[in-house]
Amino acid sequence: MDIVKDATNGLAEAILKTDEKEAVRNAIMNAQNYGGGWAPYNDMHDLGHLAKLIDKGVSDPALKKAAEGVKKAIEQAVIANEVSPKYSESTGLHIYAPSGGMGADYQELAFAKDTQWDEAIKSLPAGKESGQAGNMEDFGVEFFNNAEEFLGPVWPDGTSRKTDRK
Repeated sequence: MDIVKDATNGLAEAILKTDEKEAVRNAIMNAQNYGGGWAPYNDMHDLGHLAKLIDKGVSDPALKKAAEGVKKAIEQAVIANEVSPKYSESTGLHIYAPSGGMGADYQELAFAKDTQWDEAIKSLPAGKESGQAGNMEDFGVEFFNNAEEFLGPVWPDGTSRKTDRK
């Protein structure tokens, strides 16, 4: 996972240096979200989708390159990924990207100490709260009601083979 940490730190460094902070904020607010309106889960965004949106939404070459680096790192790190139609942009890893400041203890985490992610997030303009009012659908409960729509795991070789669970 060091490759993801290093790529995310590269993205954080590019965010700190860019003049396109509003575009980065918009990418965060539109990235696949897993918690609906329930804090702190509403600040959990899919890292790959975030990188994709940053890459599409900015013109800063260094920021685009850093976002591409994150996407490549995720491709190397994620072995399999399950998605449902509601979360079709999910790539297998999420990241804490709050819209209203970092949690009080966040800087104590190893990831925060090893990267500039928290500094990058703090450098962005304040945004509106992400997600909608919390409901069970925000937690993927619709998956259990619509199992036929479930896309299942996708393995690196492109198969959807099943594993025995005992």
